[in-house]
Amino acid sequence: MHLRQFVLSSLGHVSALMADDARGVAEVVDPRRDVDIYLEEARARELRITHVFETHLHNDYLSGGRELADLTGAVHVIGAGAELATPFLGVHDGDPVDCGSLRFVAIETP
Repeated sequence: MHLRQFVLSSLGHVSALMADDARGVAEVVDPRRDVDIYLEEARARELRITHVFETHLHNDYLSGGRELADLTGAVHVIGAGAELATPFLGVHDGDPVDCGSLRFVAIETP
């Protein structure tokens, strides 16, 4: 497993790329608007981004989630209550999402 955090201190924003190196797949959590950094990291490690997770709707900055999902063909994953105008996989509390050998489980918080 590979984990790289990307910190954008000017916005107080942290995102992450996690990967199952053995299977060559990666997922990005809470991508910032400039998605090139994730594409470069994936390319450098010979990974395919299969999932883009958003932990919440980002009203305080522009998310790169939809763009990254479109560029990579990844599944865009967010809470089921999100009212997005674009395709996404809505998850509820306890729903698992598998990415290679990694399993993510949704936890709804108020």
